Amino acid sequence: MWVLIMEKEINELCDIYNNVSKKLNNVEIPEDKNKHVIQAMSFVKSCILPSPMEAADAVAFIENDVRNKYNFEKADIKNLKKYYYTLAKEKNAKLKAETREKEITAKRVEQAEIESTSQTETIKKGVPLSFSSADDAGFAVRVLTKEFLEKFHHVISMGCRLYIYDEGVYKSDELLMSKARVFIQELAWQVHGVAISTQNADRVLKSVYDRVAVHGCDVDNTPNRIVVKNGILDVETGILYPHTPAELHTIKIDINYDPNAKVTADFEKYQETTFKGVEKEIPIVQEMLGYCLYKKYFLEKFFFLIGDGKNGKSVLMNIMTRLLGDKNTTSMTLHDICHPRDQFVLIGLRGKLANVCGETGNELIKNMGNLKKATGRDKIRARDLRQSAVEFYSFAKLIFSMNKPPEIEDSTTGSKRRFMLIDFPNKFGKELTDDFEADKQLEEKLMSEESMTGILTWAVEGLKRIIQNGDFTDTRTEAEMAIIYDKKSNPIRYFVQENINANYNGKIYDAEMFEAYATFAKENKLPSLKNTQIVKMVIAECAEIGIDVKHPQENTAGRRRYFTSVSFVKPEPKPEPEFKFKHPIIVDSKTLSSF
Repeated sequence: MWVLIMEKEINELCDIYNNVSKKLNNVEIPEDKNKHVIQAMSFVKSCILPSPMEAADAVAFIENDVRNKYNFEKADIKNLKKYYYTLAKEKNAKLKAETREKEITAKRVEQAEIESTSQTETIKKGVPLSFSSADDAGFAVRVLTKEFLEKFHHVISMGCRLYIYDEGVYKSDELLMSKARVFIQELAWQVHGVAISTQNADRVLKSVYDRVAVHGCDVDNTPNRIVVKNGILDVETGILYPHTPAELHTIKIDINYDPNAKVTADFEKYQETTFKGVEKEIPIVQEMLGYCLYKKYFLEKFFFLIGDGKNGKSVLMNIMTRLLGDKNTTSMTLHDICHPRDQFVLIGLRGKLANVCGETGNELIKNMGNLKKATGRDKIRARDLRQSAVEFYSFAKLIFSMNKPPEIEDSTTGSKRRFMLIDFPNKFGKELTDDFEADKQLEEKLMSEESMTGILTWAVEGLKRIIQNGDFTDTRTEAEMAIIYDKKSNPIRYFVQENINANYNGKIYDAEMFEAYATFAKENKLPSLKNTQIVKMVIAECAEIGIDVKHPQENTAGRRRYFTSVSFVKPEPKPEPEFKFKHPIIVDSKTLSSF
């Protein structure tokens, strides 16, 4: 018997192959070789993809039949196969969405058919609904539930909350819950002439929840697909699909996607001035923005934006918030995440694209466990108010702005490879001596619809790059990043090590110390510090290496303060330049004998 089944399957496969092969043979190859690949791609899309071929058979057909037809090189076949895989992936996603929509529809039809004919007849005869007995109440709840779902076709419930589909996403808030309750009461009164209490309306609402319940893991579970203003964007391929209630999304970026859009001249100006001297940061910023669009962690990274005030950090953070949307971002401090005050704090990361926090404090970070969980695809346990504790995977990218990064006790490799530092070394403003002038209207221009459309496309390009390369565009090793981080988090330690000597009779005045640190910080792209911080930290760091430094005040008229027992390291003398003749001196034997 099994032999006959196998023979039948083989015959079916042969028929499929012969059908596609016949179509390929009928294709007329254009004389222009530049059009061969385009024509082959069209054939893959119109003939191979719709056929019942399995993926392996389709790839084999491309590698053999299509290659022989066009006499393609290996690189061309590789691109054709990649194109087929992309189309097949999108086809499967579409089929999955259509299947789910059919399942939802079938489920509702089945539930509607469960309502007995006798119950329908009772309603037709004008018998009013009643909650006076358990049987009557059960019947009334079923009737009102059915009528509610007939009014709202696309609705789901998750975590005791109701979500209604609107322009690509399922939305929910406390006002919606209240409106749903009022609607049920109005439905009972206007259609059935019965007034029901809030308690009974909640019973109907509970029945609605049960009918349309979905699991949290089924929502926003396609990391590469995100809802934008004009469709559903596959951020891996750049393909835009129409909105559909079959895909369960709660996150939406309220910006149109245009694959041909470019960043505006204003945004280019912002990049050129903000990152002058550190242009290597620009592609990393692009990739960071793109990474926020991906609803999953595949690179265990979080970001520190480092630099003193008025340097463009706040503009970039406002751009990120505008791009991703206020509802899709949160703003917890680094300390809040590492040391949450209660079990409710970390729930704020759930379902967010990014945590964007400005000017985080510099408290010592003793425990990086939650940071590792958030970026390492481990479950986080937290709870919302009046809800049970839940476990979830966070995909919120963690971005913190600060003058200098905080010290971290955990110096293991697992923590070193996670942080990325982005420098903002340039300052703006009329009171500054730098060659930059702040454009007061620049931020407003950057937030325009045209500008944000270009930035979205730019960010998607950055995401594609890190997906293709498997990492960010940063050539620094983990060891180099660790040293840079240590320098930026404790710059005085390195300043003391490289510039201060123990000298029992030495003395350094405050003005000299402050000027020396300012020069050192500028040369090494380190954060500036307040004078009081410099004093306190220099004394502490000197004590660490065994130098007992005091900070007294002179008894002279100037009353200047100074540091005792130290002096500056003397710069190494520059080597004397060797004297070399520009032209060789030729001395004859007669001249030489005269000496």
